[in-house]
Amino acid sequence: MAGVGALRGGGGQVVVGGGGGDGGDVEDVKSQCSKVEEEYHAFLAATVRFLHAIQERQMKWRWNGESGVFDGVGWMQGLWASRRANSQDRSFIEQQMALYGGTGCFGKSKEVLRRDVEIVEYLNDLMDLFE
Repeated sequence: MAGVGALRGGGGQVVVGGGGGDGGDVEDVKSQCSKVEEEYHAFLAATVRFLHAIQERQMKWRWNGESGVFDGVGWMQGLWASRRANSQDRSFIEQQMALYGGTGCFGKSKEVLRRDVEIVEYLNDLMDLFE
């Protein structure tokens, strides 16, 4: 990839662009962005599948608010939405916005924020199913 690099920074961040010389190859940047977007969507899809599996089991077993499953879902909701749930002093949503915002692959779109908020809403709805 002459002039364009997909570099993994300190926190695993992918930085698309940069390099030097000829100003970069637009096709390489598009290819790297396609990969970043594909992996982001695959991560979200896996998260939704996981939550759906919990929801199906909750509908069958009807766990209450005292269950370990409820505690786990609550922890996950806090991780995604709260700054207190992790040592980074940023919610998972804020971390993802910084990570993916740095790639330039999502442009000025608020897709990362919107889709992450949808995950938190799913978690909130799932927590409401516990009696």
